[in-house]
This record gives sequence, structure tokens and C-alpha cells, in this order.
Amino acid sequence: MSNSANTKLSEKLDKAIYCHNLGKFKEATRLYQELIDYEPGFPDPWNLLGVVAYQKKNYKLAKTLITTAIKLNNKAPDFYNNLGLVHTKLKNNDEARFQFEKALELNKNHINSLLNLASLYRKSGNFTDALRLGKKAKKTDPNNVSVLNNLGNTLVDCNFINEAVLTYKKAIRIDPESGLSHWNLSLALLSIGKTAEGFAELKWRWKWKGFPGKRRKLNKPVWSGEDLRNKTIFIYPEQGLGDAIQFVRYSSELLHLAKQVILEVPKPLSRLVNIPKLATKIITEGETVPTFDFHATYVDLAVIMKTNSASIPSHVPYLKTSPYLKKKFAKLLNKYSEKKIGINWFGNEQNPADYFRKIPIEELEPLFEMQGINWFSLQKETQNSKSKNPKNNELIKIRSSPLEQAAGLIQELDLVITSDTAIAHLAGALAKPVWILLHHAPDWRWLTNGTTSKWYPTALLFRQSKAGDWAPVISEVRKHLNLFLGKQA
Repeated sequence: MSNSANTKLSEKLDKAIYCHNLGKFKEATRLYQELIDYEPGFPDPWNLLGVVAYQKKNYKLAKTLITTAIKLNNKAPDFYNNLGLVHTKLKNNDEARFQFEKALELNKNHINSLLNLASLYRKSGNFTDALRLGKKAKKTDPNNVSVLNNLGNTLVDCNFINEAVLTYKKAIRIDPESGLSHWNLSLALLSIGKTAEGFAELKWRWKWKGFPGKRRKLNKPVWSGEDLRNKTIFIYPEQGLGDAIQFVRYSSELLHLAKQVILEVPKPLSRLVNIPKLATKIITEGETVPTFDFHATYVDLAVIMKTNSASIPSHVPYLKTSPYLKKKFAKLLNKYSEKKIGINWFGNEQNPADYFRKIPIEELEPLFEMQGINWFSLQKETQNSKSKNPKNNELIKIRSSPLEQAAGLIQELDLVITSDTAIAHLAGALAKPVWILLHHAPDWRWLTNGTTSKWYPTALLFRQSKAGDWAPVISEVRKHLNLFLGKQA
């Protein structure tokens, strides 16, 4: 190919990449395709067209296109890295690992492949190799903010929180405006009980483009601590159901500050919010919002009020069930004479965090074997109305979905035992005794040690010391159950 032809290809490729980087996928796709039509043996447009397909979540097409690029040039680590990402989305983890390793064979310091392979190891629970690769990436590129954040996250997984804090702080020194670095730092600080510092950092979450919560674009200002006398403030959720249950309590802190507090709640909570304990007016998500002067999310309130360990609003209950549900479940459970204990062993399986939180039901069998207990399933996803363990005790399934029904059932139980799910928050907010079984690196709100929670005074925490090893946790729960039943452990 002549020099002029090469120059033409290069110029068109640069233009295509420029459009691609601006998110103009349609124009980029057209230009990449023109390059392929003009020179089918040119590998770069095949790879980049595959990247477009990946970004548009067409993973099978992405696999075909990037594989073609590799056939044309099997010495480009970027191609193997991109193919590894595609296989990750296709849940072909072994193949993804092979592709990342192939990229590293070609370039042992290929940063993206180091990070992606480390991430793959993290998700599978192989924290030793994830940490090894994270440290190697840092050594290769010590001032790369993405590298530092990934390493910090792995350190958190390994419960090396103080080292993670230092790592995130270094990332912030390099890029003070990195919302992700501040977000990660906030969670790390909160998890070691540095509540005031953690919530102060949490305000940066809105500057992270990947933050899952949403601040609404409303025509009134966000409340940042202004005088609320003779003012109406509108409060709404920003994240998942567990967070909503945990942070809705802050609404009550405004009742003595504002003329009116309008509280919007997720639909599952619409009949559980305790009026007038939390607000002067309750609306459900999707309903028309009355006129207001300021607005804020639930979590904003914790930040604005400069929450510290001593000021966490811990008065429970702040949720309630209706008299109808109380009567209904009291009647349903009346025939059971043993201690009534509800159990929940996994949450939302679409949430990657549930991979470590969930407890295989087989691990719970030593609890089901115990005498003097009627076990009630609080597991929303249970298929059968009843499931039996090997000792022929019944796990009783009473319809407890949606959340309002679950709350009604929980109110009539003696105890709830659960993994880290919305059920844990619900039981705690209802002031029901709840034992929460935590995996080795729990969510920030449960801290890294201790058996009690400042958020939920009726909670007792049981902690996993080794990733994936639930047996010691279940053994400890069994001992406590014997005491709960008035038996010798």
C-alpha cells in the first residue's frame, strides 16, 4: 500500500475514533465500516467496531468483530483485552481470563489487562491474585487514578481498610476532582467508624459519572442547611431499597426545622412509613409533588447534618404495619406453638454484591435441625411454598411479598435471621430482634468489627472471618439460638 493510501487510512481512522470518543456511535460505525470495505485486512477498525458493539451491549457481535481483528493481528494486547471484556459480559469467565493473560504475555505491564484480570479475580473471590495484580499495576503506573481506585477496592475486599484509605487519598491528591476516589474514600472511612469524615466525603458522589443514584433536576434549590422556618422541603430516595429504609429516618430530623416536610417513598414502603413520626406529608414515587421551597435526597440529609457516630438517629421503630396486617398474621401464626423465627438467605441476585452476601441454604441445615423452632421463610424468590431439610422439619412459606406483607409477618415473629438484604433493614426499622449474618468484607454500614449496630439497636451481627466460609458463622448462630431458647449451648 502506498504512503498516500496509508495516510488516508490513518486520517479516516483518526476521524472515526474522534467521533467514537464523543459518543457518536452511528457516525463512528459508518467510518469504521468504510475503512473495512476499503481495506479488509486493516485490523484496527474491526477491533474498534467491536468496541462500539460492546458499548451498545451487542456482545455476540463484538466477539465476532474483535476475533476477526485478532486473526489479522495476533500481536496487539489491546485486542485481547477487549475480547476479554466481551467474554466477561457473556459470563465466560475462564475464556475472559485466558484473553487477559494472553494480552499480558504480549505486554506484561499492559495496565488495562492487569486491572481487568484483577477485577475478574475479585469477583470470583480470589483476592490474593487480585491484590498481587493490583500492586503490580500500581508499580507499573503509580500515578494512575484508575489503578489506585482498583487497588483500594481490592484492599477493602481483603479488609486492609487503613491501607485502602491511604490509597484513595493518594488518588485524590493526583486528581482532587475525582468523584469516584472521594466516593471510595467515603465508604472506607465509614466502614472503620470514621463517620463524620466519611459522610463529609460522601457529598462528592454526585461528581462521579458512574454513581448509581440520581439527583433530580428540579426548579427549586437543593437544601444545603438554609433556615427552613416557614419553608417546605421535599425529600426523596436516591438509591436502593435497603438504603431507602436506612436513611428515611433522617426525615424526622427536619420536623422541628421546617414548616412542612414532604417525604417521597419507594412504592414498597408506601404503607409502612410512620406518620407523623417521619413527615407531615407522604407521597409515593411517581405521584405529583406538591409545591416546595427546597429539596434533598435521604442521604443528602445525613451529609448536611454532619452525621457522626454519636448523632446517628437510632430511635426505632420508624416503620410500622397496619392493624389489618397485624391481625392477619397473628391469626395465621397462631397455630404455631414453637419459637417463630424468620429466615432470609439471599437478596437480589442481579446485584453483584450478593455473590458474597448470599448463604447457600445447605449451610443453614444445622439451624433447621434444632428443636423448639418454627422456621418461616422470608425469601421472596423461594419457588415452593414449603421446603424440607434432611431432618424433615418444615421451612414454612407464608406469602410475604410485597414488602408490606413481609413487614406484617416480621412483626409477629420472635426473631429474624438474615443475610445482608433489605429484610435486615426492614426488621431493624421495625425494632424486631434481627441477627444479621455478614460476609468477610461487609457493607460499610456494618463496620468491620463488633456485634452491634448504631443504625439498628435491635440487631446482632455475626461476621464471617474467611471469604466463603459460613460454617463457623452458623455454628455461632446455633450457640446463640440455644441461649435464645433457654437451653445450654
